[in-house]
Amino acid sequence: MSTAWHYVFAASIVSIVPVVILFALVEKRLAAGLTAGAVK
Repeated sequence: MSTAWHYVFAASIVSIVPVVILFALVEKRLAAGLTAGAVK
């Protein structure tokens, strides 16, 4: 039984990309919040 690896990779990319984008957005806000909190 052969695994269709192109489907496996496509599914993994489709599932990982939104998480990476969300993390990038949250990380910017988190870093800004931490630096703003540290200045006070």
